[in-house]
Amino acid sequence: MNVMNKKEIKIISLLMEGYSQSEITNYFRESEDFKIKSISTVEKYIMKLKKKYGVRSLFQLGAAIERRGLI
Repeated sequence: MNVMNKKEIKIISLLMEGYSQSEITNYFRESEDFKIKSISTVEKYIMKLKKKYGVRSLFQLGAAIERRGLI
């Protein structure tokens, strides 16, 4: 079973709401709950999630996560 941490869940949720990677970075910069400050960190999280779920695109990632009922 693939378990996601709070940051991964929030990133996926924001992507599914239509946020861009730079908007997600800005969200985390303003958040007191998370310590992500750069777009490269967001990109690394997304790359790890794609690898974790065996997909190549953000669309496929969203579909894979929804199909599994993870969010």
